[in-house]
Amino acid sequence: MYFLFMGYSLSYCILAAMAGLVILTLINKRTRWAPVNLLKVFEGTARMAALVGSVLICIGVLVGNFAVSGMGDLFSSLIVTVSGGNLLVGLIITAFVCLILGMGMPGTAVYVTVLLLGVPALISLGAPEISAHFFCFWWGMMAALTPPVCVAVYTACTISGGKVWPTAFIAVRLGAVAYLVIFLVPYFPELLWQGPLVGVLTAALFAFVGAPFLVGALAGYFFLGRLNMIERVFLAVGGIFLIIPETSLTVLGLIVVAIVILPQWFRLARRRSSALGKDGESSR
Repeated sequence: MYFLFMGYSLSYCILAAMAGLVILTLINKRTRWAPVNLLKVFEGTARMAALVGSVLICIGVLVGNFAVSGMGDLFSSLIVTVSGGNLLVGLIITAFVCLILGMGMPGTAVYVTVLLLGVPALISLGAPEISAHFFCFWWGMMAALTPPVCVAVYTACTISGGKVWPTAFIAVRLGAVAYLVIFLVPYFPELLWQGPLVGVLTAALFAFVGAPFLVGALAGYFFLGRLNMIERVFLAVGGIFLIIPETSLTVLGLIVVAIVILPQWFRLARRRSSALGKDGESSR
């Protein structure tokens, strides 16, 4: 961190941190590396660097083709034209494109790719710059969760031994909040900590509160028990209203959520009281 704040390059800072880590391990005999182990570390690092480097070379060729041929600008203009200047339509089209481009790619490659294709279009449609970058990168990374590629799901199933497709659909259902909430970011920059401090903290607080309600509605179960269809709809609407950083919608969201939670709370209290009554009678 010292070298970073002093203005040194990121590569220099990483090398300095690695050198310092090696020196610190030599102090204690239990953490001291044998020369053979140190060589194995260098070998593993070189293998990983070769793998990442090969991916980045391919991405560099792709990005270079887009830059030289002008395809990036053409594609951005096409998104603006098809959307008719409507930001919401542009967000939907860009999300679909970024989702396809992000399939099977690491994070850095995803960002570099969507940077040329999706970000300029969203900025042209009126989205704040940081929101456009975040939106495109977010949807590119969601490819790791979304079928048919869903690399993260395949990795999880390899570890757990579960079936890929059922796990993928469950992952999409439970992660549906990530698909929906991101569409609010271009309209409400407070969700990305842009704006007055009070507005940012309020937006973060109610987003933190509203997200579990939305997840519970999509999963069909909340802390106090299962939800019927009407309760799920109300809870989903209330969760979305809480996430949107507008005072009137936040108040309305609290009311809608209370309509679902309070009856469940009273039912749970009645069950507990009746269970305690039965235990008391049996003890007599």
